[in-house]
Amino acid sequence: MQAINGCAFCRANRKPWTNHTANSCVDLANCVCGYCKKKGHTPKKCPKSALKKQRDEEWAKRQEQRKGETETQKKTWSTIVVNSLTAEEREVMEQQHRKNQQRKAEEKRKQYEERKKRREEAAIRAEQSYVRKMRNQYGIKACDFAQQGDFWFFFVEGRKEDSNMAKVLRQNPENQLRFKDYLQEKYFVNWLSRSENTEDDCQILEQWRWEQEQWEYEQEKREKAELGVYIKEEEELCKAMKEKLEKGEITQPEYDDWKWQKDFDDELAFEHEGEIMLNAHQRHETNYEAWKRRRTEHQV
Repeated sequence: MQAINGCAFCRANRKPWTNHTANSCVDLANCVCGYCKKKGHTPKKCPKSALKKQRDEEWAKRQEQRKGETETQKKTWSTIVVNSLTAEEREVMEQQHRKNQQRKAEEKRKQYEERKKRREEAAIRAEQSYVRKMRNQYGIKACDFAQQGDFWFFFVEGRKEDSNMAKVLRQNPENQLRFKDYLQEKYFVNWLSRSENTEDDCQILEQWRWEQEQWEYEQEKREKAELGVYIKEEEELCKAMKEKLEKGEITQPEYDDWKWQKDFDDELAFEHEGEIMLNAHQRHETNYEAWKRRRTEHQV
């Protein structure tokens, strides 16, 4: 029985508790209550704490009762007032109530519109401030074919100041075309390679250089394939004509005439290709001289 009815206070504090009870516990008798500061009990068993808890519960219960009574009185009074009105007076009250509800809803809508307008204006001011800062920090220098601060959205890519606005501007085809025109005017021929490691170099130029290398590689593969097909066709044609000559299907003069005509056509095609290359070179030289004159005028 001692093991069952031992001292709960000592058991909670991990002390020997089976050989005595709480009434005879010396430690409990010397224990000071944290609530009333008296000895002989804990805050859980404190009579003052229990009394205060009881009073708080009674107070909360009375407050709830008073609140319920007040609500009942309000409902009763409202019911009396409504029942005492005529049908016309009730209609007037309902109309007034609807007007008040509409007025409150309109006021809330206006307040919402004003807050929305202020947020939009604040967002516009923030965007304008951001653009001005980026133009001054990352934009190009002023020149005759571009304004100072232009193309900042290309140079801010990959930096901590990058934003969704800059990304949208970078992806705009018109902005990319304007940037290419600026680089072509500034660096002219081979502007992609000549702009590397300059003040105008940026990530999109690296992407364009890679795309250019891929295109040149694919173009070279196509040209090699086309040349291989052309050479194979010419070899097969010559082989077929020689076989006809050996079989007697054509005579030697006929073969010589075909060979002479083929060589003549090849020479004309070669000369035509040379003229095309010469004209392209002359146009390039003319454009290059014009570009040098513009650069000299810009520098002056």
